[in-house]
Amino acid sequence: MNDDRICQILLDNHDRVSMYSRNFLLGSTYRWPNGIIPYHMDTNFTLIQKNLIHEAMQHIEASSCIKFVEYSTQTHWVNIFTGGSGCYSNLGFNPFRRRNIVHLAQNDHCMGKGTIAHELLHTLGFAHEHTRPDRDNYLEIDWSVIPVSSRRNWFRAGGLNEDPLPGICNGNFTSTLNDCYSGYRTDTFGLDYDYGSIMHYNLKAGSAHGETVMRAKQSIPMDVQIGQRRSLSSLDFKKVNAAYPC
Repeated sequence: MNDDRICQILLDNHDRVSMYSRNFLLGSTYRWPNGIIPYHMDTNFTLIQKNLIHEAMQHIEASSCIKFVEYSTQTHWVNIFTGGSGCYSNLGFNPFRRRNIVHLAQNDHCMGKGTIAHELLHTLGFAHEHTRPDRDNYLEIDWSVIPVSSRRNWFRAGGLNEDPLPGICNGNFTSTLNDCYSGYRTDTFGLDYDYGSIMHYNLKAGSAHGETVMRAKQSIPMDVQIGQRRSLSSLDFKKVNAAYPC
């Protein structure tokens, strides 16, 4: 977890049990009950940083039925903490994991409101847009410029009803990496691919020397910035509301 340029998903043993059974489903199964997310915030954050985290929560709450509440005695909760490098989060609610984590390094990248919202969406159960089951219709990926240790961040999710699922890879063979399976299925709720999603990496993110990693296969509207971390897009909110209906 030492690359601050890309936000990463943290998968633990609770996730792997489901992944090995191939029943790991995001977008619906791994939802927080009633859309309520108890959280505890590390005291090592500055007041300004705490305010940014609250602003990111309020941004998500403003156009959804999600509710972030301070942790008291709830069984399941999110620990938002700092102290190391990088920004990363567990992926979705897991009934066997009492404490989810969101780690935010104290730097300008991780402590931006949009990046914080990105990590909170991981906590809600949303994976990266560029790992959608249909992403190969929208992106061309140059695997050769991604360090082997980071390639899993581009492995695609399985479709909700995809059978058979693609293979699980170790990232060593660039000729077959488009077919590598992330270990989980995802529900797109029938909504379009979103180049402007706050959950999309930028086109050069994760490259070894600043090379272009992804190229768009479809035309991109002039007002869309791939990899933006300003705010949730309209499609992001539609996906949140599809997963967590009021």
